[in-house]
Amino acid sequence: MRNDPGRSAIDPDVACCIPIREWAVILPLAVLLAIAATWPLTGYISTLVPAGGTDSTLNTWIMAWAAQRLPHGLAGFWTPPAFYPYPSSLAYSENLLGVSVFVAPILWAGGGTTLMYNVAFLLAYVVSAIGAYLLGRHVTGSRAAAAIGALAFVMMPYRIAQAGHLQVQWIGWMAIAFWALLRGLQRPSWSALIVFVAASVLQVLSNGYAAFQLAIGAAIIAPWALWTGARRSPRLIGTLVVAGALVLLALAPVFSAYQQVWADRGPATAETLANAADVATYLSVDASLPDARWLPGIPQPEGRLFPGVATTGLALLALLPAFGHRLPRVTPRQMTALFVVLAVVALLVSLGPEPAAWGRRLPVPSLYARLAEWVPLFQIVRVPARFGALVLLAVAILAAAGAARVLAGGSRRARVVAIAAIGVLMLAEGFPAARTMRTGVPALIADEREAYAWLANQPSGALLELPIGGSAQVDFGMLAQHAALVHGHPIVNGLSRITTPLQEVLGGSASPLAYPDRQAGVLPMLQGLGVRYVIVRPSRFVDPAFAANTLDALQADPRVAGFRAFGDVHVLWLAPDDPSTAASPIEAVPPGAFTLTASVNDDRLSWIVDGDPDSRWLSGRPQDGHEWLALTFDRPRDVARLGVTVTDRSLGDYPRGLRIESTRGGEAPRVLFDGSVLAALGRAILAAPTRPVMSLDLPPNESTTMTLRQTGTTESWYWSIDELQVWTRQ
Repeated sequence: MRNDPGRSAIDPDVACCIPIREWAVILPLAVLLAIAATWPLTGYISTLVPAGGTDSTLNTWIMAWAAQRLPHGLAGFWTPPAFYPYPSSLAYSENLLGVSVFVAPILWAGGGTTLMYNVAFLLAYVVSAIGAYLLGRHVTGSRAAAAIGALAFVMMPYRIAQAGHLQVQWIGWMAIAFWALLRGLQRPSWSALIVFVAASVLQVLSNGYAAFQLAIGAAIIAPWALWTGARRSPRLIGTLVVAGALVLLALAPVFSAYQQVWADRGPATAETLANAADVATYLSVDASLPDARWLPGIPQPEGRLFPGVATTGLALLALLPAFGHRLPRVTPRQMTALFVVLAVVALLVSLGPEPAAWGRRLPVPSLYARLAEWVPLFQIVRVPARFGALVLLAVAILAAAGAARVLAGGSRRARVVAIAAIGVLMLAEGFPAARTMRTGVPALIADEREAYAWLANQPSGALLELPIGGSAQVDFGMLAQHAALVHGHPIVNGLSRITTPLQEVLGGSASPLAYPDRQAGVLPMLQGLGVRYVIVRPSRFVDPAFAANTLDALQADPRVAGFRAFGDVHVLWLAPDDPSTAASPIEAVPPGAFTLTASVNDDRLSWIVDGDPDSRWLSGRPQDGHEWLALTFDRPRDVARLGVTVTDRSLGDYPRGLRIESTRGGEAPRVLFDGSVLAALGRAILAAPTRPVMSLDLPPNESTTMTLRQTGTTESWYWSIDELQVWTRQ
């Protein structure tokens, strides 16, 4: 179709509907472009994945979990069999539901997880090509120019730098959503509304960062369309409101799950600064690309945002004034201005809380900081540079507008040559010299298959795989997560964007598992947590001698009811927990009914009865066995229970030994409790993972004074109490 320079780029006859015969060309070409852009992926589609690494393994696990839950109406989707016993743990990372709905049938049909992942990777390119084409066609009114915009968006060098992040590749629904939004604002219709809602929901469910990118785009496009449009009818505004409401309604369960996990998490300032773009990162590409040899930018793992020479040149061409008939203006100025504004706003957000160019602070306010202050859940955004994807989409559409100017004049032969030259240059700039391909999720070995198949037929109960924790165990932790999809038991282990306080304690120096001959001390805590099985893999330990000591110490403990070995996989099962509870009715003792004294830091004691768990009393030094805390009551009281609230920061500050003594008048002290609190700590985490309250039930007593003595020792951990509650028998 020859362009008419005087025709509006958003003429309904040109842009509002795509004929079936055009779809018959678009879809095959989008698939071919995806295959070419990711070559040689199709040659290894069942064996290797692009880039590989922990992120791709995690994303494979998420999609495999979704494939399991989709036939059940997504029941239990947000609490997968990892990170036990914490709720909504899938919200620790992307949920990828918008991707999984398309590739889950591969697993249902017996295909492997690697095939599923690679098809998802290819589909991301297909959707991006279609989305950029539709948006570019609407903006320019030219099929050829739209095809160039789609090529620019698919072949942008940024995709190579982000090859290990499947969710970053899935940004094509955003282009479709913007296309539908522009259509709907031009001519309100139910079809445009439905497409906008569906594309927006699928985009957010494919790439969580895109929720904010979509919001930014819609917040710019809608006012622009209302301001520049000939009609500003109540129906048009009503369509906008209905579309936005439907998107929010459809995504409400998703936002609720993420709110539950992230609402109390403050901004990760250091991580955000490290992963913010710099103006110079927009002049940088992956080292495997040809432009890396000469660009003067700053390499940054999450940056590398140069759009390419051809794309940049065409985008700049779209902004130049008209030069007679040689370079007519095809796309209206208002439309190009829209995408310039979109690119600039997204660029400013991508620069993070401290905008900089070549490492030097820019004298501009931080738009990212304002959004973090105003927008709910924006603290999830730990990589501001990923807003560069929105910049690149806007630049690709501007490149389509520039291409429309080039193709508007001259002969048909000249246009064909121009298209071919631009296409070759874009392909060359976006194709790496060598594409990194790695093994996907490793297949289970024979011992693992036998052990997990046996576990799948055992009674329900949570499971802990050892070793746990430490950077050396990242790959093993991810494999344990995949194994949970096979045996079906919830596991304490897990690897995602964030971890759980329980994992940090069990895998660090606060755990008995870190010390020879003391490993069995963790078993009461595991019983309290409801953990029924422990798997020990000696070959996975860094120190073989410590691995053997761990296995021996656990197997010898009477709390282990039995064990079975499957080669290197040793499965132990524990006796069930048998908690004692206060049988008689109890009532809380108000803080005013007792006074507090301590061996150290008396000035902090009021903080453990102030009702604020964010304040606490702590010893201020590693536990040495001489710390104590005393409660003196206003009258003799039969104390039935002490409740100690712990928070994430103080989970490792539990007393390594605790003796509770009761004194009445001048009588000799009576010991009410003497031993480990780990069983009580495990029960507390199981009952309320996000705000555990450790309950210590005591035998009948008449106490005028009650003393809590810390009797253990640690190398570095303090003794701390966030909140203390006292209950007496009625």
